[in-house]
Amino acid sequence: MSSGTGTKTCSACFSEIDMRARKCPACHSLQGQFKHFLITGATLTMAVVVGSAIWFDLIVHQRLQSHGPNLAGNIDVVASRLFFVPRDKSHQVSVVGLLKNVGKEEVNRIVLELRLTDKDGNLIDSIKQSTRDQLEPGDEVSFKLSAYRNIHLPQSDYAQHSVIVRSATYR
Repeated sequence: MSSGTGTKTCSACFSEIDMRARKCPACHSLQGQFKHFLITGATLTMAVVVGSAIWFDLIVHQRLQSHGPNLAGNIDVVASRLFFVPRDKSHQVSVVGLLKNVGKEEVNRIVLELRLTDKDGNLIDSIKQSTRDQLEPGDEVSFKLSAYRNIHLPQSDYAQHSVIVRSATYR
């Protein structure tokens, strides 16, 4: 070493290194305050990531719980009819129908799934949409599900449809 600088011992391999070294030239381990700065930074970063994940999880669970129980079993699909809407070189699909609240609780958000099947009953397309209609016990409400994207098979391949109530909640 030069006469004007001192030496210190590497904390990892115990080699003699220059006092000003941030990294050992022999084993490449970080030295002194620089090492502590990186460890502290990494620890703070991990704390922020974990804290954000916990906060996000709590918010999501709180929003799910605020919807109340799923009352999908109380909503009957009374009727539905499938329509094909002509577009430039293809078609879009639309279903119009009627829902009835057969339960004893009011709902105002209903998520419906439209399943389209071929003549053998194989699922060939599915569409999910929600309504924001208030539905009192015993009441009926009409609905319309539309696929604003073009259907991917010829119209003749869409033999059957079914409408499933995925969830019904009151906010």
